[in-house]
Amino acid sequence: MLWRLLKFASLALLAAGLAGQLQAADSETRLRWFNRAALPGFLGLSAAGWMMAKTLGVSMGEPWISATLLLSLLGLWGMLRSAVRAPSLLSPALSMAGLLASLSLMVLRPTDGVWIGVIIALAATLAAGLSALFPKRGQAASGPQVSRAFRVVAYAEGSSLLLMMAINMPLKRLAGISIDGDSGLIGWIHGVLVLIYMLSLAVTARAQGWGVGRVIVAFVASLVPGGAFVFERWLAKREAQ
Repeated sequence: MLWRLLKFASLALLAAGLAGQLQAADSETRLRWFNRAALPGFLGLSAAGWMMAKTLGVSMGEPWISATLLLSLLGLWGMLRSAVRAPSLLSPALSMAGLLASLSLMVLRPTDGVWIGVIIALAATLAAGLSALFPKRGQAASGPQVSRAFRVVAYAEGSSLLLMMAINMPLKRLAGISIDGDSGLIGWIHGVLVLIYMLSLAVTARAQGWGVGRVIVAFVASLVPGGAFVFERWLAKREAQ
């Protein structure tokens, strides 16, 4: 029951983030809705989905579950694009398509790949029509705003890696204590954050005009415990110059 409640609360938070962005008139407000609603909503939904699957003995490899995760990730990517880029038709369409399709799959739980495809197609069509109804207001986010959005994601990913590698694993091996009760939740959340980090890195690199070398450094930093924090401090110093 607890995880089911978390799932619906997270869905509501994710939907609130989308609605807030669609009504926002400036980039600062769009960024705020992403950081305070969309991102935590997605993480809560991912955690609830993992724990419900473990409790019910359902494989995360089930087609509708995998599709739900990928589509919700697509929706989050659309919201991240909306947060940092100039308002357009594509970003809200991606956001709404991902959210509508993932919500439909969670409710209907189809096992047939054909029906999954039909649901996705209908969600995409509806999202394209709805996104055209909302005004495209405001400008693209400034350089410092884009960096701040990336910093939030980088710190979340870096914190999850430290929690997993520097706290949970040593406690489990040395004292037989597992913070997540051997559910694998910490590793799952870290994996989800890695995917979000990659999306954020791609959006930020394009918006800021980063070269290949800086992108590679940012990627490698995410693999090393504490690396994301070091990279962010280095990046902040470079931007302050």
